Amino acid sequence: MEFSTQHFVVHLLSRDNSYSRVIRDLIKVSFPYVNFVNSDRFTQLDENSLNSIILFDVQTMPCPKRYGIAPNERDEKWIAVNVSSQTSLEWLEKGYSGQICHGLELLPKAVSAVANGDVWFPRHILNKAIHH
Repeated sequence: MEFSTQHFVVHLLSRDNSYSRVIRDLIKVSFPYVNFVNSDRFTQLDENSLNSIILFDVQTMPCPKRYGIAPNERDEKWIAVNVSSQTSLEWLEKGYSGQICHGLELLPKAVSAVANGDVWFPRHILNKAIHH
């Protein structure tokens, strides 16, 4: 089944209202049937979120581990967004399913890929991880 017609939740964790509005609009246009949730607190994450993708704004949100949340131990698939370093293995090593740097033009493709069980990282990061 195509992701754009599935019942799915995309949850954005960000404290930047402008950035949040841009992502919300992009997700709503790209995936009209997807439920979009925006929050600035970890406490608003659902414990049973098997059909969820978390977009984590690394520039404005604190480290999830401080709140007892380890993305690699949860059911959701996490994508780090607003990432400044395009060469770091950090997000892959932390168990994230993808990363998006400052440009958002690839966000719909990344969400679709991750929702379908793939990962979304720059090729050079995957190469680095393989040869690491």
